[in-house]
Amino acid sequence: METIIGRRKKTLLKESISIEEADKILGEYAEANSQFKKKTAKMELKIIEVRNEFTAELDKWQAVMDAKFELLQHYAETNPEQFKDRKSLELTHGIIGFRTGTPKLKLAKGFKWENVLANLKNLLPEFVRIKEEVDKDSLLSNATEPTVNAKFHKVGVYVDQDETFYVKPKEELN
Repeated sequence: METIIGRRKKTLLKESISIEEADKILGEYAEANSQFKKKTAKMELKIIEVRNEFTAELDKWQAVMDAKFELLQHYAETNPEQFKDRKSLELTHGIIGFRTGTPKLKLAKGFKWENVLANLKNLLPEFVRIKEEVDKDSLLSNATEPTVNAKFHKVGVYVDQDETFYVKPKEELN
């Protein structure tokens, strides 16, 4: 496990640390990392045990709910008069009903989105989107080109690359 500290606020130390002290601190870090991993693995095993303990019963109840949902949906679809004034029906143990989804465009038979775009350009051009944006990927990949790089300051960009500190303890099996 590699620990990376990016833009975290650093605690400023007033004294310098020797290489020996840094090595000792790294040893303590590695021990904490090892204990953390052991406890995490132990926790994951317990979570798996609990999940396994309840999975069969939860599956049984989910199957019951699915079957009952289908029956209630069948009732609602075969009794539209119950929903003519409202989209829901309050029963003793809860509410059943229909929700109207978000409107969306679908293609008419025989059309593709390319056809729709061409037709819109001719008939309803105000509904054709033209999006301009900076091609950052191309600029970055060509940043070392002298002709491109020379114009960076004129267009208002520069290449920035963060450097982050990391700690990678040696993994010891205990």
